[in-house]
Amino acid sequence: MEEIDIETTHFITRQVRLTNPDESFGNHILMSLPQVVVHRMDRNSPLLPPQPVWYDADGAAHPGLSDFDNLKAFLQDRLAEIVVLVEGTDEGTGAPVQARHSYTLYDLAWNKTFVSCIAPSMEDVGEDGNDGGWRLPLRQHSTEADNVVQVDFSKFHDIVDTPLDCESCAYVTPSESS
Repeated sequence: MEEIDIETTHFITRQVRLTNPDESFGNHILMSLPQVVVHRMDRNSPLLPPQPVWYDADGAAHPGLSDFDNLKAFLQDRLAEIVVLVEGTDEGTGAPVQARHSYTLYDLAWNKTFVSCIAPSMEDVGEDGNDGGWRLPLRQHSTEADNVVQVDFSKFHDIVDTPLDCESCAYVTPSESS
């Protein structure tokens, strides 16, 4: 009997539609600051299982529902890897800029959101004990130098639980969540 090699590994590359930054406005982001990029997982998303049924690597049928457990099972079965590639041009130098990262299912944090790591610039009040530390600059007397933000990179990867509804997500507009 002749042995037949069956191709079992597929590499599929697909662009996904972004909702933040909104594609209809040109997807402009400032790459020098931390950014949150959002992809809405709707019927057009390549991350959702096919409808009405999908088959795992062993040939077992699964309903193509988009519930949380089914989604995780689908991505795990496919050994899915999400590769994020953001590229653009540095407006100061004209040089190309690229950031890329790869995420497997084990890297994903489900129902979590990032802790804010960007805040208005703080002013050190010194060691004299007035109020014991940092305070926001006085905006009524602000100068151009005061209009800056600080990035706390110690919080860059910190995450917290998030509500399951899209309504409470700052990165999803109300029209997208309905």
